[in-house]
Amino acid sequence: FFCYNTKLMFAAPLHYYSYLDSQIITLSIGYFFYDGIDLVLNDKLSISTGVLLFHHVASIYVLSTAVLSKKFLLYAYWAMLMEVSSIFLHTRSILHISKLSTTSMIGFSKVISYLNLFSFIIFRGFVQFFLFGWAWVNYDHMHFVYKCIAFGGGFCFAVINVSLLLRILHSDGFLLSSVVSQDRLDALLEDNEYSNSSESVAKSEKKELLDV
Repeated sequence: FFCYNTKLMFAAPLHYYSYLDSQIITLSIGYFFYDGIDLVLNDKLSISTGVLLFHHVASIYVLSTAVLSKKFLLYAYWAMLMEVSSIFLHTRSILHISKLSTTSMIGFSKVISYLNLFSFIIFRGFVQFFLFGWAWVNYDHMHFVYKCIAFGGGFCFAVINVSLLLRILHSDGFLLSSVVSQDRLDALLEDNEYSNSSESVAKSEKKELLDV
């Protein structure tokens, strides 16, 4: 959609609406509901789980606005572009969980690390910057409720993305431990990404991955 309607994406994030085009947003809302319920029922309580639940609730809140108001559909499309970087983010996680990143696929894992960082900057950093800039330029053309969603929701996602970026930079060796302390790193790391049968094993695996 973005490739075929680039001018529309930049020019009409507020007023464009199509029932057919809104279905992908509805489907995304359903996914966030399903994954949120799955996290509550099947995942252990951790900082990572809390952050993911917060992300899902914020996503449902923002995306529902586009569906219910029949406005901001392309704004929601812009927000969904952030998930493009998740392709490399989850590939990276799979390589870590399977330990392929430290054994037979070290080179491939390095490539994925760089692609993950590049896609993160483009699809999360640039998109976040654009959404804040658009909301600021159109501040006087929005209802107060929509202003709160644009700036409040944007701030929530900015906090999540910055913490995620710090975790990626540290665990992939781009950011030295002297810059981010071990205590702060523990608060940012995804506990369920490195979990195992016992706490001691999980800690040793986490340290092994960070030292590579």
